Amino acid sequence: MPHISSKRLKDAEEKILKSRLMEILQIIGRNRRTKYALYDLLSDTEMIMLAKRLSIIYLINKEISTLDISEALNVSSSTVQKMEKKFDRGGYENLRRLLPKLELSLVGAIEVILRAGMPPIAGKGRWDFLDEY
Repeated sequence: MPHISSKRLKDAEEKILKSRLMEILQIIGRNRRTKYALYDLLSDTEMIMLAKRLSIIYLINKEISTLDISEALNVSSSTVQKMEKKFDRGGYENLRRLLPKLELSLVGAIEVILRAGMPPIAGKGRWDFLDEY
């Protein structure tokens, strides 16, 4: 989990900081080199965490069971339940509107998570696992 400083900001400062972050992300989003800017901005852990959160919301929206989501994405069932509770109470409203646009990317991300550690379907290396036997 990413580390957050124990020195809290004042509420007004935190609000301004979050607002500026959204402005920066909008500017990055307009640029065709967005992917590279986000690699500079986010750590690997943060990127995986965000991808998993988006995937959980997508799967909740598709009415996949808590256990299936938990096992597929390798997250705790309590994490999924917290997000389901928020989703059921109308949370993630803005993301819900974006889900149709994000669907292909999210399905691809979920597929990568599900296939982790499995041999490739085609191409070099697909039969390498047989060498272990």
